[in-house]
Amino acid sequence: MMTNAEQQELAQLLAVTAEVCGASLSAAAAESMLVELAAYPLPSVRTALRRCQREMQGRLPLAAILDRLDDGHPGHEEAWALYPKSEAETALVTDEIMAAGAVATDLIDQDDLVAARMAFTEVYRQQLAQARVEHRQARWWVTMGMDSKGRVAALMQGVYQGKITGPQALLLAGGQYDALTIELALLPGSQPPQIAPPLSQKEAGAVLQGIYEALKEQVG
Repeated sequence: MMTNAEQQELAQLLAVTAEVCGASLSAAAAESMLVELAAYPLPSVRTALRRCQREMQGRLPLAAILDRLDDGHPGHEEAWALYPKSEAETALVTDEIMAAGAVATDLIDQDDLVAARMAFTEVYRQQLAQARVEHRQARWWVTMGMDSKGRVAALMQGVYQGKITGPQALLLAGGQYDALTIELALLPGSQPPQIAPPLSQKEAGAVLQGIYEALKEQVG
């Protein structure tokens, strides 16, 4: 939530933006926008308003400002591109992307990508609007595909873009642990995360057996 000083700056920015766009902004409309936008970080709102000044003419609807806020949510075109189109793909996704993808899965399986994209876009826009009403930032996570070779590239993309951390990527790497460690070490200024490699099936069994024996002794 913005401080009082930040809200005063925001009120001035709204008035200036409306004037630059050639719009008139009533006191009631400005107050309503102020209440809505005060929930976001001021730098993000500043950037969104600058974009409005450059890109818009005439009316200044609140939706136009919200659409330009950098809240971590991708636009519908990027979201569709990110959604995995097969079980083989490893992908970086958000909750909203996966919710929209659920309505498109059958159409994708039928190779009707045009209809799938339309269905996805409609639901994603609804999901995105709801997320912004609730001031929810994007929550990025990885959906792991069956193609192990594609995992390193997807996980590296997530680390490079700051959507997941190096340690998170290594925990998800599975059999690609060594390859991912090398890729992470090549990032500029990076230090390889100190995480033990995944246990083999034999090692994991030994650990579980030890836990079982310890619990048996405690019980009786």
